[in-house]
Amino acid sequence: MKSVKGLLGTALLVAAGLLSSNPATAQTDSQLADSLLVPTLAKPLIRDKQRGYRQYQMQHRRLSRQLRRHPNPAYVAPAAADFPGAVPATAPRISTELVLRVRVGSNGRGEPWAGYRRAHGTGLYVPAGETVSLYLADSDARRHLRAQIGVHSDELTGHAQLTREGFDLTRTFALKPGRTDIYSPYGGLLLVVIPDTDSLKELRIKVSGAVRAPYFERGKTSVAEWQQTIRQYPAPWAELVSDNVSLTVPAARLRTLEDPEQLLAFWDTVLAADAKLAALPAARRYPERIIVDRQVAYGYMFASARRIVVPDDDEGCRHMLDVEYLREHGSWGHFHELGHQHQFKKIDFAGLGEVSVNLYTMYVYDKVLHKGLYNHPELKSRQMVAEKVTRYLANAPSFQKWQSDAFLALCMYIQLIDAFGWEPIEQVYQQYRQLPRRQYPSTEAAKRDYWFAAISAATHRNLAPFFAQWQVPVGEAAAKAVAAYPTWLPAEMQRK
Repeated sequence: MKSVKGLLGTALLVAAGLLSSNPATAQTDSQLADSLLVPTLAKPLIRDKQRGYRQYQMQHRRLSRQLRRHPNPAYVAPAAADFPGAVPATAPRISTELVLRVRVGSNGRGEPWAGYRRAHGTGLYVPAGETVSLYLADSDARRHLRAQIGVHSDELTGHAQLTREGFDLTRTFALKPGRTDIYSPYGGLLLVVIPDTDSLKELRIKVSGAVRAPYFERGKTSVAEWQQTIRQYPAPWAELVSDNVSLTVPAARLRTLEDPEQLLAFWDTVLAADAKLAALPAARRYPERIIVDRQVAYGYMFASARRIVVPDDDEGCRHMLDVEYLREHGSWGHFHELGHQHQFKKIDFAGLGEVSVNLYTMYVYDKVLHKGLYNHPELKSRQMVAEKVTRYLANAPSFQKWQSDAFLALCMYIQLIDAFGWEPIEQVYQQYRQLPRRQYPSTEAAKRDYWFAAISAATHRNLAPFFAQWQVPVGEAAAKAVAAYPTWLPAEMQRK
């Protein structure tokens, strides 16, 4: 079991008798209890108000120490009812046997790193302050399995304000042979975490004391069963999952969702398009996980090797669950973050992190939604792109400027796609995918030359003048190697 993090609630610890009984400290503990801080959406904790923020940190440190010394499975953090949310006292606590399809291994990409363990949803929820028991067969104990409670693990204390508890809200427990008792002061969805290298295809595990959560698995759960029963299960968090994607969202967002099958089919199509552009197998070994959070740790949305985190608002959550909205408007943010999971990060040269990712974004808009290339406010039309390029060329263009402006740099790719279609990009990415890791270009100059040579060959054009005007450096040998092709420049770059 990992150390407790993010645990406020000195007042409840006093009641439970866990704080020091030393008279010298009793008054301090009482004062701390009376001034307990719990950040919420309605009353955020503001970092600039230093006294309150320091007090919040002090409460956390003191409570963490006390719970390490005196574990209390029945302790409920005061913040738990607000986030991740309370479980009704009347909700049935059940005993059941889970049969989990094990989804581990690599999705075929060399990067980002796949990680050692993969979380599997169960459709169950552990209420805060309640003990849930898991029973594991002796034959599976050697597999180093873990139980995880909750999904919100990000540290948020560096933010200017907090709208929920700012610490890691998850708890993990190593699963022992036979019975393992698990608990959390916050509660959360129950996950089983399995090493990526495991050869197990199916896992059976008994669970006692958990609460059912809305859970829909494409190809397994019926829409009728979802509509009649499952979507009203009492847990505050829910999961929709297919072979390609897993959406972890507040259950309240799903109570009126009529057809998860159609929604997941849409996201499966998006992931299939990403796989095609990235030259990956269409069949994934594990689904890409998207988690909704009240407060996102980095930017508006972010992607890591293990998951994507999006905010609980219209753009981040509600639109993600509205298939008709998605078909009509798409979602640049979600398509963008899924693109990060497919980039060639070890081959792309510096400056492409927020550029090549949007090739996947545009590919989905074009190939799945049939809306062409121009779907972002900064890139609404071919004319807008041409004007952006013209301004850049007229104002001391440089590679540094190119690298520092992701949408400007993206215009270079749009010009190529507009002229030659997606086939050259697809061809280059197939070449990238087939390249053994030991042959990856090792320097920034080599990475630029590799991209230049590959896209020139795929378009059958000498793109040296094109790269030169954009100020993207190309080596002499690479330029000479494509000199036999006819040169090409888009209209806005041709000198008149």
